[in-house]
Amino acid sequence: RDNTMRRAYRPRRGSRLILIASGAAAIGICSFFSTGFLSGYKSGISRNTKIASVVKSSSIVNGSIRRHIPEGAIVAIIGAGAAGLSAARSFRDFSDGTLSIDVFEQGEEIGGTWVYSDEVGARQHSSMYRNLKTNIPKEVMPFHDEPFDKQLPSYITHYDVLHYLKDFARKHDLLKHIRMGTKITHISKETSEEGKWNVEWKNMKTGDKKSSQYDAVIVCNGHYTVPILPNIPGLEAFSGSKMHAHDYRSPERFKDKTVAVIGAGPSGVDISLEIAKYAKEVFRAQRDVEKPIKDPGSGIEIIPEIRKFEGGKGVWEVQGIKGSTKSLDAVVCCTGYDYSFPFLAPEIGISVKNRGVTPLYRHLYYTEDPTLVFVGLPWRVAPFPLFDCQTRHAASALIGKIPLPTAEKMQKAREEDERMRFEEMGLPKRFYHMFGSLQWEYCKLLNEEAQAGQTHPSIDVMQEIYTDAGVARRVDAATYRNRNYHVHDDGSWSVQKLKTGTEIATSS
Repeated sequence: RDNTMRRAYRPRRGSRLILIASGAAAIGICSFFSTGFLSGYKSGISRNTKIASVVKSSSIVNGSIRRHIPEGAIVAIIGAGAAGLSAARSFRDFSDGTLSIDVFEQGEEIGGTWVYSDEVGARQHSSMYRNLKTNIPKEVMPFHDEPFDKQLPSYITHYDVLHYLKDFARKHDLLKHIRMGTKITHISKETSEEGKWNVEWKNMKTGDKKSSQYDAVIVCNGHYTVPILPNIPGLEAFSGSKMHAHDYRSPERFKDKTVAVIGAGPSGVDISLEIAKYAKEVFRAQRDVEKPIKDPGSGIEIIPEIRKFEGGKGVWEVQGIKGSTKSLDAVVCCTGYDYSFPFLAPEIGISVKNRGVTPLYRHLYYTEDPTLVFVGLPWRVAPFPLFDCQTRHAASALIGKIPLPTAEKMQKAREEDERMRFEEMGLPKRFYHMFGSLQWEYCKLLNEEAQAGQTHPSIDVMQEIYTDAGVARRVDAATYRNRNYHVHDDGSWSVQKLKTGTEIATSS
């Protein structure tokens, strides 16, 4: 009578409406929807019928919910590094063509962590250092159907990678979706039935603040920005210079100094090798060493963990014998990075603890609402191919092409993954998102479910090359980049020494 329903309900063609009512109300409402502004609408009454349950937004197929963001949905992608560019392409290519995509990038150019800057400090996003080369060959780094320039060697500079990302964005016409110089400041969940995401941002130049609502949020802000410093007694009061690898740019500042590098991951090994060319002495402290070992090639002394600092001295133990000390001029902490999402409202329920982001299904979907997606959390991986597998799966799932489990099943899958990691594999809690050899089956599973097609090189070939390169790196960290890989048309591969061209390995 007062047109309330006419104002509140705007059906699309093909819409279906269920009215839960009884008696005169049921008859009256059915009559209303069969006449007037919905003339021709088919209706019927099911008598003696009790509604058992109502589930929002989806159909349930074999216990899995098809999560639909509506036709014409708007998707927010946070970050225009490699993960964000992968997400932008996937959500455009795997959607039905009706999605709108906004990519928010706080920097003034795309590329994320691959954008090198001489500047250092907490405000600096990138952790690139001047002479960095990749520690995995380019043959296992490309996005789907986008190989790197064949003229480049297998181990390339960060400048080469940034050039590749910029070419990728131009080729796929992604730049029009990107808002440069725009920092996300707050994301919250709307409490209405539609349950959209409220996204707030700030223009980094003008300070202007704006907000809008989105149907899905894809978080691609990277995890090489927030340094983790080791908890070593006396480090804070250490009288020499100290820094995290996040602020390392070049080795010349360590000329003729005695330096300790803490950590034996890829950056710890690379940085210690660089510094050794200039420093008086270099000590690399790592967990898996019981007594000092001299590396004959580089002159670096590999030592057990430093237990404490006393003024300008580092103290470590050798097989439980107290008193191994060394006066130091500088300490470089290559001790990793933490995940950080300061823009997410606490009430959303995302937890970051012990380098683990929870609760997520497949290290990707927020279990309570899979329209919040985190891309690129796994580490010790071939990142770009993994990003593609994740973003294709997410795009396909959110528009309803493939089903996702119910929240209950997602939670059970998460618990099973944790049991496998911490009980069966015996990994420490800080390795929550460490994949290593697990990445290949993970990528295959996501690809198969998303029906994304074969990659080139295939995942199996990438696994073989990645494994071979890893062995070479562990055998000789100083020379493994002298290897050059070739993937042949028949799917086989070979590796040669740079300059000499001598073949030293082939696929089986």
